Amino acid sequence: AVQEYERVSSDPKPILLYLPGFDGTTLAPFLQFPALGEEFDVKAMQVSMEDRSTFEDLKDAVINFLVQECIYGRMGETYELYLMGESFGGILATEVAAALQS
Repeated sequence: AVQEYERVSSDPKPILLYLPGFDGTTLAPFLQFPALGEEFDVKAMQVSMEDRSTFEDLKDAVINFLVQECIYGRMGETYELYLMGESFGGILATEVAAALQS
């Protein structure tokens, strides 16, 4: 699931999607999200410990979310997109970026 953190303003901002490490939580960067929210529309993926999705399933879920958010959810306007991954999330972010490039 992808969670959205409170927006500081309603101005359009680039999207920053945080992809967590193996623990699947957003505990590590949680304190940084408010400051990041001043410059970005911060969203974070959370994966429950019970989730047994494959790597490909997670990659597809992130891509589908980004396509919906960036293409359909923003009334056709183009926004910059930043992926930030920690540990396992860094590998996932790299694969998502490569898939979106092609």
